[in-house]
Amino acid sequence: DDTGDESFLTMYSGNDTYIQGVLYWKDDLGVIRPLINAQVSIYDEDVIVDDYLGTVQTNDNGEYFLAFQNQTASTEQGGCDLYIMVTPSCDEVGVRNFVEGEYSYRYYSQTIKNVATGSTTYINATFDMSTDLGKAFQIHQIAVYASRYFRTLTDEYLPPVRIMYPINSDNCMYIPIAKVMYLNADAYSSWDVVMNEYGHHVGHTLGVSSLTP
Repeated sequence: DDTGDESFLTMYSGNDTYIQGVLYWKDDLGVIRPLINAQVSIYDEDVIVDDYLGTVQTNDNGEYFLAFQNQTASTEQGGCDLYIMVTPSCDEVGVRNFVEGEYSYRYYSQTIKNVATGSTTYINATFDMSTDLGKAFQIHQIAVYASRYFRTLTDEYLPPVRIMYPINSDNCMYIPIAKVMYLNADAYSSWDVVMNEYGHHVGHTLGVSSLTP
């Protein structure tokens, strides 16, 4: 397809350097799975303000890739200083800390200094359940699978839902007017609980349910 080839060339026009990697999450049983549909933002670390190079989402294998134009000015001392920021968010779902809000669940990798033009930098990561960040990634994965299942039934996309985790409560809930799921501390590993609350989001959106528990 000539159009597809042209789009690919246009997208990467002027880019000469690359970054890629694979992200995983590990559950409480030690099972390792690819981190799908996670948002990966790539930055060039600078003295005052870091340069934003782009954002991509991981694929079904947990892989991400970005081509960019390397910075070789004298202030760079040879090339970009690369790091990635990973968040449990995508077009359909975003997980936030109930207290700290939007900018709470972020993973920052170590910085790879002075990458050479034409090179490929590899940054991989695995998130376990020892921190709330890892638990937020598992919640995100559950909700992503729920949204995908919904699309197999209807071929439609739902409006995005926010997930606030953890809340200080024995219960979990969905607030329709805000399109927000509230999950307690134990819910991160309960696929049925997370999917149940996501089901309320589906029902409210389609107008087939007014339940909010």
